[in-house]
Amino acid sequence: MAVQALEEAVANRHKDRDDDHSLVHYIRRFDAELADLFERLIGRIEQLERCPAAASKALAAELQKQRLMFREEILDLLEAEQRAVA
Repeated sequence: MAVQALEEAVANRHKDRDDDHSLVHYIRRFDAELADLFERLIGRIEQLERCPAAASKALAAELQKQRLMFREEILDLLEAEQRAVA
């Protein structure tokens, strides 16, 4: 949803070169939706980790690796946003 809006904003950018506010809005909306998706994925991974079926050490290790990877992605998004604002 946000990706389509972002693509439309970029496609129409040549029509209104002076107004970057809409593009910034769509990028921030995309980032927020992506962060929300990562948070939901982390929550689901944590649910699976508590599940008795996750007793396998290999599965538990993979779930932990995935959770950490998603958290790093979220931190990278926040860091990029802070750099963009500065």
